[in-house]
Amino acid sequence: MEDRTGVSLTCSFERPGRLWNALAPLEELARARSFIPLRLYDGSESKVGEAPSVVTGFVRGRDRDAAQNLVTEVESRLLL
Repeated sequence: MEDRTGVSLTCSFERPGRLWNALAPLEELARARSFIPLRLYDGSESKVGEAPSVVTGFVRGRDRDAAQNLVTEVESRLLL
């Protein structure tokens, strides 16, 4: 998806463990509107056993390279 602000890419990530422990590192990107979370699922709340937590959203960059770099940044912050 492209708009006047640059390029947006949809991304989805899985991570083991509780989701809420991973959200604080994403707050800075969300406040800057560089990462917009759309769906958050805490796998530790699964009724059928342990499941991965999932974060889905999109990143916004000035161009495709910047947007792809933000995808990498979000992923690295989720895995801390």
